[in-house]
Amino acid sequence: MSDKPRGRAFAKAAAASFGVYLLPLIGPHGALPIGVAIWAEFSELRGDREALWLAVDAFLVAAIQLAALGLFYWMLRGRRAWRWLALLPAVPGFIMALNLSYQIAVPRYFLVAPDTAPEQGHWVVACSVRGARLHPVSAGADLAFERARETWILRRETPRYARLGMPGCDVTPVAGVPEGVGGEVGYAVPGGFAIHRAQDPASGRVRHWYVAPGTDPIELAVPTEADHQPILSTDGGTVAWLHMLRGENRAVLEYRVRLETPATGATRTVTLDLAKRTSYRLLAFDARSGVLTVAKNYNEMMTVDLAGRTLWGPDGFAGFGGVENGARRVGDGWVAWDSYRENAPYRLAWSLAGGAGSHQVPKGRGISGLAVNPDGKLIVLSVSGSYTLGDVDDAVYVLRVADGAEIYRRYLPPYSRTQLAFLGPHYLAMTRHEAGESRVDVLRIPAVHDAAPAAWLAAYRDALLPLLPMVAAKAPGTADCGPLATAQALPLDEVGDVTRNLVARLVERLAEAERNCTGSDPAAFMVALSEAKVLMRDIERQSMRQLGRRALPELPLFDAAVGRE
Repeated sequence: MSDKPRGRAFAKAAAASFGVYLLPLIGPHGALPIGVAIWAEFSELRGDREALWLAVDAFLVAAIQLAALGLFYWMLRGRRAWRWLALLPAVPGFIMALNLSYQIAVPRYFLVAPDTAPEQGHWVVACSVRGARLHPVSAGADLAFERARETWILRRETPRYARLGMPGCDVTPVAGVPEGVGGEVGYAVPGGFAIHRAQDPASGRVRHWYVAPGTDPIELAVPTEADHQPILSTDGGTVAWLHMLRGENRAVLEYRVRLETPATGATRTVTLDLAKRTSYRLLAFDARSGVLTVAKNYNEMMTVDLAGRTLWGPDGFAGFGGVENGARRVGDGWVAWDSYRENAPYRLAWSLAGGAGSHQVPKGRGISGLAVNPDGKLIVLSVSGSYTLGDVDDAVYVLRVADGAEIYRRYLPPYSRTQLAFLGPHYLAMTRHEAGESRVDVLRIPAVHDAAPAAWLAAYRDALLPLLPMVAAKAPGTADCGPLATAQALPLDEVGDVTRNLVARLVERLAEAERNCTGSDPAAFMVALSEAKVLMRDIERQSMRQLGRRALPELPLFDAAVGRE
């Protein structure tokens, strides 16, 4: 073939290769030509993509166009019609390659960071409630439920709502929730007090019921110009509504709070001296002190008295927005996190008596659940994939406030979106889903997760140092056979269940070795000593799993592998 026909074939192939820009990107709502998508990217209609991402997308389409150019050139150079049959597998292949790479592989590379942290922590399950799941309810801005050692769960049986309390794993049905009206629990406080809300299908208005233990639900009258939803006082006896007096053009003239005691029907209204061009929402009310916790402009929190005088705040919690769903007050401190963040890693920050710090969730995951230990020492969060870009495992992990270290982690199936709740300082509840059934597991938190390295570790080391000659002995008669008293006095009540069992077994094995140390039965001595060595290794490894590098320099004592990078 002469150069001229080859040139014509190449020109036709080059022109035909631009047809790849008509290949469809197939989405849930239809198809879009790749050419239109690329144009939108580079005309700044998709300004959320970084320069390298744009370059990779351009290179990807150019590579597909180059492959199409080669295919068309091969078909045009030959005179056999069968060559055109190559389009039958090529076109679907180009479409599949384009969609898999442009819509999944490339976005996943730029949007989802790998999470390689290992699972750790061996927290025993204290109890489980099958056929139930944690039911998060709006409950103010502090840790009332955590301090009361209870949380709400939703069960299969009737009544569906119940309270789970510790210790004892007590499940108490919540009586009085209106049946047959639908809706949900809009606000709750410990003790079984709640406000249930549901929309009336006929009128479209939202109805509210006051729910209290031992009484029938009481429907509440909605004040004129009521803003948002009502809340309950911390003791459950008072309902508080924020509403506004408006003037011309619906301008706010003053903010008012109506306080109602459903049990007696008594009501009173107070006026709050608050800025008029500002949005407010009630978060909590302490009826005894007359203090209201208020969200200001959705990104700050403050407390005021019943005259509207500011008692604390407003505090924006280091710039975190959405304080209604993404912040908690813990004493004089706080914990705040991103309830939503666009194309950036979610963040968590805290400033508590036990320490201050921050944490960044691996990119491509959102915070689907978070709880704070009532003593302010631990924070647990569950994270779930933010994008449908393949399987991204969920994770639940616990951070220690003192140093931000991770002390517990479990990976869960994608999109589990696990809910979490601390039940006092010693128990953590979480929803688990297995084989199509949900359950609530309550984990016992080991005592070794205090801010400072546990005292028992130092006691353990001091107790075993005198015994090392015996442990290193090869046969009876070559060992220093005691004393064992210090090992028997270890503070086992300060350790977790796993470590407690290991140390107790170690003390038994050392006592057995000591009894046979000067005797005539070398076999019994060596068996007991061998078992003691294994237990010592297990104790050190368990301590490192629970405490991390804070266990050093108390460890390693016997296991040379402990503490290695």
